[in-house]
Amino acid sequence: MQHVFLVPGFFGFSSIGGMRYFTHVHAFLAASLRARGVDAQLHEVATLPTATLQRRAGRLAEAILARTGPDDAVHVVGHSTGGLDARILTGPAGASLADGRWAARRGQVQSVIGVASPHAGAPVADFFSTLQGERVLHLLSLFTLHVVRLGSFATEPANLLLAAASKAGSLDGVEAGLLDDVRKGVLADFDAGRRDELQAFFREVRADRSLLLQLRPAGIRALRDSLVEDPRVAYASVVLMAARPRPNPAGLLDVSHRLYRRLHRLAGWPDERPPPATDPRPLSPRLGRTPEPCDSDGIVPTLAQVHGRLLHVDRGDHLDVLGYFDGPGSRPPHVDWLRSGSAYGRPAFEATWSAVAAFIAGQVGC
Repeated sequence: MQHVFLVPGFFGFSSIGGMRYFTHVHAFLAASLRARGVDAQLHEVATLPTATLQRRAGRLAEAILARTGPDDAVHVVGHSTGGLDARILTGPAGASLADGRWAARRGQVQSVIGVASPHAGAPVADFFSTLQGERVLHLLSLFTLHVVRLGSFATEPANLLLAAASKAGSLDGVEAGLLDDVRKGVLADFDAGRRDELQAFFREVRADRSLLLQLRPAGIRALRDSLVEDPRVAYASVVLMAARPRPNPAGLLDVSHRLYRRLHRLAGWPDERPPPATDPRPLSPRLGRTPEPCDSDGIVPTLAQVHGRLLHVDRGDHLDVLGYFDGPGSRPPHVDWLRSGSAYGRPAFEATWSAVAAFIAGQVGC
């Protein structure tokens, strides 16, 4: 039996109060695999949002052990940090996961696909690993959940945040008390039950925030021995590059695009650091130009996402690829909150996940 495990990124979740991280991906990928003759069970992993890569990989190993038999084949698709979890799982350190029980089952993994994964690190983690950055990351996650669950952006709280950031000159200059007020403003739109569930989620985040230090470029370099590839596994990547923010983009003068502009400034490789050793030329035909160190999907540098076989390259942002783009006619509706202006839509979404399905199908029986 073929099994595909979908692993969320940092600050990710499998489901909170009916909100599913991979809602759009699960349905399309399952159908695309069936169309290629692959009868696979898809599983969404309930990961640890900001725990270390080792702990997150341990959670992934536990999920695989619980849902598969020794003779089943496993494919792991990780969005963002989820791609690194899968590399830890299949790397040298994987043998010790799940109290050593994973060691005997490591040969089950046939393929690992990273989607917008920070294989060379994410400079934005430098900011998010600070106390102030952690508060801002909480807010960004709440804004995402607000859009996914309620179909609308928490405009008034976001405007308050951006006004304070403009006054202070940056997101890290916003006063902690005001950030707390913004958080309460966003939470107020959820019912009591979902507020409690979200608060529990953030308590789990506060219990272990080690992941953000590991996601810094220096942190990834320190983990290189744990990320060595298993020659039995086929590794691949999906790479995204979002539009560079413009001062006055037509139709994008809303609070979501203003937040994206702030994130994009944090996401690229700083001038004083060398970019990852990646040849950008294979990315250029699909993107229309050669990506530079400052280019990103709004969270992860484009050049940092390349690892293994290059499956698909597209213009889109970090959340577009999950189906969080403007598509009100879809069922369930696709809602865009990180409005990057990248023009990623249903055709791009289908092309992206069709490429993932084709790669998995190609590994079946290998």
